[in-house]
Amino acid sequence: MVPTKKNTTKLLRNRGNYKLLAMFNRCVNESCDLMRFVCQEYFSTILDQSSKVLWFNVVFQILNILTASTGNLLVLVTIWRTPYLNRPSHTLLFSLALSDFCTGTIAQPIITHIEILVFTSTSTVSCILRTTCVFLNIFWGVVTLLMMTMISVDKFLAINLHLRYDEIVTNPRAKIIVLVIWMVGGAISLVSLSSVLFIQWSLLITGTLCIVAMFLIWINIFRVVRRHRAQIQQQIVHIADAQPFNMLRFRKTAHGYILLLFLFLLCYLPQVVFLLRMLSETNVEHNFMGFYLSYTLMVINASLNPVVYCWRNNDIRSALKQILLKLVCR
Repeated sequence: MVPTKKNTTKLLRNRGNYKLLAMFNRCVNESCDLMRFVCQEYFSTILDQSSKVLWFNVVFQILNILTASTGNLLVLVTIWRTPYLNRPSHTLLFSLALSDFCTGTIAQPIITHIEILVFTSTSTVSCILRTTCVFLNIFWGVVTLLMMTMISVDKFLAINLHLRYDEIVTNPRAKIIVLVIWMVGGAISLVSLSSVLFIQWSLLITGTLCIVAMFLIWINIFRVVRRHRAQIQQQIVHIADAQPFNMLRFRKTAHGYILLLFLFLLCYLPQVVFLLRMLSETNVEHNFMGFYLSYTLMVINASLNPVVYCWRNNDIRSALKQILLKLVCR
């Protein structure tokens, strides 16, 4: 059963936390319609759980802010300052790293600040701040989801186009696609602010479509790679500008992207599951608590991605080493 204002007020009054009760009343009565559901869920379920778990989650998010910001900043600087990384695939990675960097430096600090205010009952949280928090998290979450899908499409084109890949997939076109993805993410985020139900359905539909698309794309990629492996151990096709398409190199690169995709699904799927369960309106309290904790798992992805870039991508790893050596030798 969805908690009501009356039930939450009674819960806080019984606990003798009148300061928090006043904060809750102001939140529900003066906030926009979008946040009323969040207020009631947040106060009646989150605050009723173990405070140790909640504070541990806050501390963990603070550490994740530091790692996500630092790691993605290094990747962004590396791609930006290295001329030979000015390729479509790295342009997509740059956009993904930028989304993760913004999540770690803007969206996550805002939600952590809100959590600290609520847990300590030191101040009220304005509707503008809460709405901004919701918008930014939806925005960069959708952008990350769409970028992962587009990276999968890029690998699909690389394995199927061969000679025509460099002709069709150019860096200017990749930049246009990145711009369109960010605009689409902004549009979905703005429309989602109309209601809580729209937020849940829009994220669920977008997430499901992208995940299914990535699954089908990589099945096709595996089939092509398996066919090439059965024909010859290594195939190199020379194109007009003497740049070879190396199947062995592609397989090694694909393994890195598969790991990237696996970590993405591992971090994002719990959010989709709890969104689906919350839409069913069964066990709302447990679902909301799970949704809250699964958010932390989702933003961990922003810290894991830079590790995968530097571990599995030889070009980025070598360029980053050169940049760090220059900084140390100054």
